[in-house]
Amino acid sequence: MEYLKKLLGDKYREDMTAEEISVELESLDLVPSANYVPKSQYDKASSDASNWKKQYRETLSEKEQAELDLKELQESTKALERESKVSKLEKKYIAMGYEEAKATDIANALYDNDLDKAIDLQNEFNSNLKKEIEKQTMTNTPIPPAGGTGDKKLTREQRKGMSVEELQALYNEDPKKIEI
Repeated sequence: MEYLKKLLGDKYREDMTAEEISVELESLDLVPSANYVPKSQYDKASSDASNWKKQYRETLSEKEQAELDLKELQESTKALERESKVSKLEKKYIAMGYEEAKATDIANALYDNDLDKAIDLQNEFNSNLKKEIEKQTMTNTPIPPAGGTGDKKLTREQRKGMSVEELQALYNEDPKKIEI
């Protein structure tokens, strides 16, 4: 609602219906008319361009037309080759754990030989991965007991009831436990 208040300004009321909001939004010039082309006008221009292209092709000799066809085929092949290689790279990066958008970005950067961008994206991924691992480690690490166990040593009184074999086993386990 805050967005609508900001957008409509003084025309906004709390009790507005969806139809009223729609009418008010249409009255605003939200789409810059300088860059806007109606669909009918776009379709007409596209149709005209297609007709001119057909007329141009009809005037070409067979050799010129074959050269033009070859050029278009080469461009198409290049585009398909790029799409294929980028797709393969993207799949590999997704398998490594990258988000799809980041995988696409890095695959395009590598195909375009933009190594700076590729390395930046990899560094970003590595730092995020490191943070995630640290977060999981902290989450999965048990909380140590309060007060600690300390180094408890056996006093003389505790040792009095023990046999020599028991004392020897304790000493072999941890010599610091037996107080002298």
